Amino acid sequence: MLFKHPEFFYYFIVLVFFIFLAIFRFSRRKKQVQKWLGKQSLFLKSSVSDFKRFLKFILELIVLSFLILALARFQGEGEKIEISKRQSSLLLMLDVSHSMLAEDIPPSRLDFAKKELSRWIELSWGEQIALGVFANSAVLISPFTSDLSAVKSYLEDISPEYLSHQGTDFRKLFQFVGRFFKKQRDIKVKVVVIVSDGEDHSSQIEKEVKALLKDQNIRVFTLSVGTKKGGIIPLRDYTQKVREYKKDRSGNLVISKLNPEFLKNLSKWGKGAYYNLDYGTLAIEKLKKDLNLLEKQIFDSYEDVKKTEFYQWFLGVAFLVALIELILTEYKKKKGYKK
Repeated sequence: MLFKHPEFFYYFIVLVFFIFLAIFRFSRRKKQVQKWLGKQSLFLKSSVSDFKRFLKFILELIVLSFLILALARFQGEGEKIEISKRQSSLLLMLDVSHSMLAEDIPPSRLDFAKKELSRWIELSWGEQIALGVFANSAVLISPFTSDLSAVKSYLEDISPEYLSHQGTDFRKLFQFVGRFFKKQRDIKVKVVVIVSDGEDHSSQIEKEVKALLKDQNIRVFTLSVGTKKGGIIPLRDYTQKVREYKKDRSGNLVISKLNPEFLKNLSKWGKGAYYNLDYGTLAIEKLKKDLNLLEKQIFDSYEDVKKTEFYQWFLGVAFLVALIELILTEYKKKKGYKK
């Protein structure tokens, strides 16, 4: 006989103790009744059946025994099945620096990226995604969740106002990514998807980033948004009207240009892929396809045996015996008088 949880058999020791305790209490109560009631105890004894009392006690033991057997989970012969275990997690990081407000990709780089990412999330039902934003620093907007409608809702509200310090710093981004994934100890392969125009105000970070990605086994996929020609950066008020255009310290208009080479290097260091997010490039579909291929490579597959459960039969017997015990009384049947 195969039991999934044989440790519950230790409860039979408690059951044996219960039997001895019941016998002790029964004999002690019998002596006390005789002592207190004297001859009147004979009248009580004539109305109570010792056999029925003993039978009820046996039925109670049967009920407890079958409940223990149900907890032990008796299982029959089973069939082998293949089980796949998800071993990856995905962190989506969106650039919210002022350069993402450039309108060389209408309506703006940020709005177009949000729209395309929302479409990508719709294609990703069943997956778990965490969402964050970055500029001169990085913050987590939504932790890992399979409620992708909630992630879409957070995504729609994202704006540069999420971060007070502007100017994209990829060193701080990857420091955040490292701290975030360090807590995910049960994940075999960690994936970060970075959406940005590639402008970077940090110094050389290649050695530092490579060491981090290798140490924590992080895969990097990058999506660039913007054009090499670039565009000026409108700064809007709370009514979304253009207040002014961003200027440098000399008073000249700032023209933000796409830096795809940096994003390509990031994806190369992270053994991922680079995509240009623009109208007609199908970047979202390509990203989805590559992530699906990655998932198939890093899933842990193993064989298990699916066994037939029989615990419900033991519960059924326990229920029926308990019902009989409740119906059964301890009193003797009254004999009729002869005329």
